[in-house]
Amino acid sequence: MWGDYDKDGDLDLFVANRLNEKNFLYANNGNSNSWIDVGCVGIVSNTTGIGTKVRVRAVMNGLPRWQMREVAAQTGYNSQNLNLHFGLGNATVVDSIVIEWPAGGRNIFINRNVNEFIVISENGIITSAGERKAYMSAEFVLFQNYPNPFNPSTTLTYGLSKTGFVSLKVYDVLGREVATLVNQELSVGIFETKFNAANLASGPYFYRLASDGFNKVGKMLLAK
Repeated sequence: MWGDYDKDGDLDLFVANRLNEKNFLYANNGNSNSWIDVGCVGIVSNTTGIGTKVRVRAVMNGLPRWQMREVAAQTGYNSQNLNLHFGLGNATVVDSIVIEWPAGGRNIFINRNVNEFIVISENGIITSAGERKAYMSAEFVLFQNYPNPFNPSTTLTYGLSKTGFVSLKVYDVLGREVATLVNQELSVGIFETKFNAANLASGPYFYRLASDGFNKVGKMLLAK
């Protein structure tokens, strides 16, 4: 199985042998070539994104080239790697990323940086690999709002790995509640909620996600 176990941007090789035989790991010392690593999180489709096709376009050696990878249930003998790695040669930018989900949805992104570990969810949100790990292993995750600073509106994104009653509220620096954005039961998935602060004064605000004993707080800045 090929995979970037040490997260240095190149593919290493893991060889899974038969029962009672030693496995082997071959580390790749790499080179200066560009790359991008893509993980997929399904919402309507299966959570692990199996069956998702990802196409990446970049200009390498002066020529535009497309590459395609598909998330597979098995990528080697007794082994599985859900991340898709794309070698990009001397490319300085990823022109396009096209995601085709098993449930039929499609996402398109343009002008992404090279040398990144990214995760794309089925509702079109791009997060870091670390945020995906938190989402897949924890019951809840609250992402940083975007844009930040903002004026007058911003988007709050959060993920749920089990159904539960969710509260998402906004507070000022004195701890006073200024908005209730969500107050209902939600199912598993990644969600976006818009916050419009047109009637509020400039300054820092806090947003708090709570559900079944879980609490997490984020900070954002309104700059008018």
